Amino acid sequence: MQLSKYIEPLMKLGLTKSEAKAYLHLLLLKRAGAYEISKEAGIPTSKIYAVLSSLINKGFVELVSRNPKVFIPVDPEKACFRAFENKIKELKKAKDKASELSAVYEKPSKIEDIIKIEGKKNTFEKINEIFSESGQINIFMLENFDEIKDILNKYGKNKRIRIVVGRKDLFNEYIDFNPKFLDLTIFHKLFIVGDKKSIILPVFGEKIVSYLILDRDTVELSRRTFEELWRNARKIS
Repeated sequence: MQLSKYIEPLMKLGLTKSEAKAYLHLLLLKRAGAYEISKEAGIPTSKIYAVLSSLINKGFVELVSRNPKVFIPVDPEKACFRAFENKIKELKKAKDKASELSAVYEKPSKIEDIIKIEGKKNTFEKINEIFSESGQINIFMLENFDEIKDILNKYGKNKRIRIVVGRKDLFNEYIDFNPKFLDLTIFHKLFIVGDKKSIILPVFGEKIVSYLILDRDTVELSRRTFEELWRNARKIS
């Protein structure tokens, strides 16, 4: 009988390798003393009594005679079922103990996918941030902003910038940045797409309110929208 294939399953039930070997050989011997078990299982005699004592505590072996000491194996089905139940109890205790960690755990604050930004100053600070973080910036504009010119002059030489304007007069305003014109009225005064963020300034309302978009899928949709605008826009001679 090949015993080695049973060692790992027994170890998963909580036995050490030496305990598994001693138990398996005792199953074959049916009844034996410590020396015989030690010899058959290849366990040093200096360790065999500790191994057998542990097997008794774990419910795999019984001591049936004290003088001389004689050991018998417990029925494998009963012993393994008992070990399985003990393992479940241990895991439950560990789970209950680990759940106490929730008392010291703080859930990270959720990052909003779309953030409303109020005020001109805050809006252009975010636009400046998008420029600083991105290698390529795409811009569609229906209205002129001096702040955008300042940002373009600051980053224009080091970034790949594409601009589509929705009014012909804006084309000349940004001629230094090689813009394109598209006769299109949409509901955004300004629409900027960076590598990982985009920002929108709606046309409606007197106060400047913008929306910073962080959701990856929405930013990608914004990028594709701009690609379509760029493809349909043209140069003005």
